[in-house]
Amino acid sequence: MNDVQSELEHAEEMLRAAMLAADVEKLDALIEEDLLFVGPTGSLLSKEADLGLYRSGEQRMSAIDLQERHFRIGTQAAAVSSLAFVVGSFKGQGFQGHFRYLRFWHRSTTGWKLVAGSVSQVDR
Repeated sequence: MNDVQSELEHAEEMLRAAMLAADVEKLDALIEEDLLFVGPTGSLLSKEADLGLYRSGEQRMSAIDLQERHFRIGTQAAAVSSLAFVVGSFKGQGFQGHFRYLRFWHRSTTGWKLVAGSVSQVDR
């Protein structure tokens, strides 16, 4: 494993921990201002909309158990695909299942920042 992959694994783990803790301040630090995120229903979310779900408590994650992760790394950008078993609630409805995340990271002057991503539920 190279240093850049280690940095990205650390950024992914920081993101996972912040999602589990609903730590909006840490999420804010990891996510680029002009985030493009496609949710599991196909809706497009901005950074503020994504953070708002955590801030309001409408989205809660109680478990994000990573099962696999794949990296495609460039000089200033990277794509990371992850498969995880996730348990949580969304707008008062509990859910659990396997979800595939695809995240795009950009190396900024302050470290790796999430610039785009998507999540889809998958059958396992």
